[in-house]
Amino acid sequence: MVVVYTLARVKPHKDREVYDKMRSLPPVKEIVTVYGEYDLIAKLELESLEALDHFIFNTIRAIDGVEATMTLISAKLPETAGS
Repeated sequence: MVVVYTLARVKPHKDREVYDKMRSLPPVKEIVTVYGEYDLIAKLELESLEALDHFIFNTIRAIDGVEATMTLISAKLPETAGS
């Protein structure tokens, strides 16, 4: 399982439309609107990196109003000695 956070920059006045479309997609587990350089942050869960590539390039970036994305892949911290 790959867990990622995708940040999306959205064209003006398209926020609600993009939010609603992204929220309805099965890999999207959470989505919030934010202020700043990006407009939306979505938590995604996919089966593999290949599935992630396909979803970002062919689904998220294809949504009308999405200008740019940045995807952050979650990492597990290594165990510390004595844990």
